[in-house]
Amino acid sequence: MALDLGVITKGGKYIALAKGNRYYDWMSEHALTWGFHNTYQKGIDVDGQMEEARHWRYLGTGLASLLRDEGKTFGEWAVSNGRM
Repeated sequence: MALDLGVITKGGKYIALAKGNRYYDWMSEHALTWGFHNTYQKGIDVDGQMEEARHWRYLGTGLASLLRDEGKTFGEWAVSNGRM
């Protein structure tokens, strides 16, 4: 499962998660708690997609933790493990 995350403010304004905004920072810090990983972090050459801070994939806490600890994206892990 993958999600594109954003925030609707009290005033009704939509804000997409973007590197440097407080919503992205919060999600980056807490995503592992629920097993989510920011899928497209390193661009087309590595992930096959442009960087997309709002795109999060559910991988479970084990794989999400492994990717964070190794500094890998899901695409890098999938290629190195014969999944793509």
